[in-house]
Amino acid sequence: MDNHSLARVLHEIADVLEIKGESVFRIRSYRLAGESIQTLTRDVVEMIRRGEKLQEVPGVGAGIAAKLQELVATGHSSYHEELLAEVPAGLLELLRLPGLGPKGVSLVWRKLGVTSAEDLEKAIADGRFRSLPGMKEKKEAKIRKGLEARRRIQRRFLLPEAEAVVARLTRYLEGHGATRVEAVGSFRRRRESVGDLDLIVLGDARALSEAFVAHPDVKEVLGHGDAKSSVVLASGIQVDLRPFAPESLGAALQYFTGSRDHNVRLRERAVRRGLKLNEYGVFHADTGERLAGGTEEEVYAALGLGFIPPELREDRGEIAAAEAGTLPRLLEAAEVRGDLHAHTQESDGRDTLEAMVQAARRRGLRYLAITDHSRAIPSPKRGLGMDEARCLEHLARIRALQQAVSDLRILAGIEVDILPDGRLDMADEVLARLDVVVGSLHSRLNMEREEMTARVVRAFENPHLDVWGHPLARLLGKRDPVSVDLDRAIEAAARHGVALEINCQPDRLDLPDALVHSARQRGVRFVISTDSHAVHEFDNLRYGVDQARRGWLRAEDVLNTRDTQDFLAGLRPPAA
Repeated sequence: MDNHSLARVLHEIADVLEIKGESVFRIRSYRLAGESIQTLTRDVVEMIRRGEKLQEVPGVGAGIAAKLQELVATGHSSYHEELLAEVPAGLLELLRLPGLGPKGVSLVWRKLGVTSAEDLEKAIADGRFRSLPGMKEKKEAKIRKGLEARRRIQRRFLLPEAEAVVARLTRYLEGHGATRVEAVGSFRRRRESVGDLDLIVLGDARALSEAFVAHPDVKEVLGHGDAKSSVVLASGIQVDLRPFAPESLGAALQYFTGSRDHNVRLRERAVRRGLKLNEYGVFHADTGERLAGGTEEEVYAALGLGFIPPELREDRGEIAAAEAGTLPRLLEAAEVRGDLHAHTQESDGRDTLEAMVQAARRRGLRYLAITDHSRAIPSPKRGLGMDEARCLEHLARIRALQQAVSDLRILAGIEVDILPDGRLDMADEVLARLDVVVGSLHSRLNMEREEMTARVVRAFENPHLDVWGHPLARLLGKRDPVSVDLDRAIEAAARHGVALEINCQPDRLDLPDALVHSARQRGVRFVISTDSHAVHEFDNLRYGVDQARRGWLRAEDVLNTRDTQDFLAGLRPPAA
């Protein structure tokens, strides 16, 4: 059991309760606890073993704490299993389809007897699905698309899930004699999600392979040998273990990090130079003499190239840049000095204003923008999001707190909804009094491309808008990006001085890296923000930095790498 396994059980409990139509309060309590544990930096299993109180974790009360203790002690939750027995197993799979949700799953189950994806496909095909209330043509099309995607691709794992697996296996293998363990593939390139994991290890190949297939999380052994062992873990992720000798470590890291297209270009380059490149090293094609292999730097140097960071190895021009010596010095997490998107209990955040400020101070930030929601997003504690009066009250509390904090600039901001007609959901005279205005899409996400583009471009024309928050409004594996003409949107953002946010939430990572790369070439400015809804979510900064690095961003491309005064001066440049 790890934090993600525990959180998954809590989320499944919430899903089943919602399918059954249980109390909204009970459902929300399990969801909040699951979200807190999923993003918690401390290991809940270790907390339980040390006898620490789990009630210190946001959203975890005595009842949920008891269920977590049972999970850690036995690997099972009797309450979870009882709930699962009350609904058909296939309903949980339906929850992964975009556009349906727990209420929709409950409706198709109770009204149509649908208990699986196959049942749902039949109900759509014979017209029964459209007979249900609220199941319109657009919703049906979205669900059809999700069903098609389900057939095409296997489940992918978000970076925090994959990181938890890598950390657990690394500790285990080091305990069995490994002198080095490196996760490669798309994980090392920091793709936004991974389908499987590859581990390169140094040490006794036979002993490590034997220990690997005997790991308690292994559900199925696909292959077992000294050169490679493959397993499927209980979570469903496949992991391959590949032992290597130290003299080939660099070549193995390069080869198995990929990407495939990047490696093809390197092999073509090697052939043109009379060389042979593989996972064991770089060799003279004629004599077989070994030229490099111990480090990746040696491998690239043998091919006449500077070292290419793993995040750039996607065949987007990085080899030509390495040859010319023009690769950018990529952004580092330590260079980000401020966070421009954070929520408190004033809207849908789980912690107080004071707690969020203290957490930002502990992180070493120079400035923090508090950007609670406007009316569009309900507040669990206050009902609706902020109207003008509450926004001004919140502004006053932020200004008052600043008097007691000398080492962090607290910026008064808002995440204001971009309404369907492109207006911002707050009066201009209130927006004018704020330090940072983030505008985001939260409603009517299924608008047609032209209409959505016009909506976004009109929002950019508001002189108070500073940042376009999580621009495509996507949720990885759950909600598709909005349909918008990005060329027009990016051109309008550059023209009006609106910065594009790279949102660090692991299930958003919005903008996608390819769009970051494209927008950078067109002179757009960026900010990297955690969109924190709890104190521990400031730790998600690294995922946004990964995304920025994959988009070739340097520190100078990101506004919140600047000191406070330089940042505020450059946030909204004078109109040309």
